[in-house]
Amino acid sequence: MKTLILSFFLLFGGPIFSQNITVLQINAQWNSGNSRSDLSKLKGCKYEFGWLENQPNSIIDNISSVPTVIIFVDNRPRKIYRADVSLKLGVPLKEIQEEVDRLRQ
Repeated sequence: MKTLILSFFLLFGGPIFSQNITVLQINAQWNSGNSRSDLSKLKGCKYEFGWLENQPNSIIDNISSVPTVIIFVDNRPRKIYRADVSLKLGVPLKEIQEEVDRLRQ
């Protein structure tokens, strides 16, 4: 019986204790052509998008380039990707997915 309960907990209880991961993309409306639409394909996380112009000053003051992608774990920023001088985010989707996977462990 103990083995059955332990097995049940390991199979179904793990997600209860898993970390909450959110990937947030912030871009400016004037740079909308460089938004990353493929980020919605990320697995194992929640994906959010926001326009810079709609953010409070506390966030605007901390964004140095757009688009910016921030990976949050339990509402704390853990990894930030910023656009280069071309105003494009040159990070492959695979690299972002690998970071999400690493943070889930």
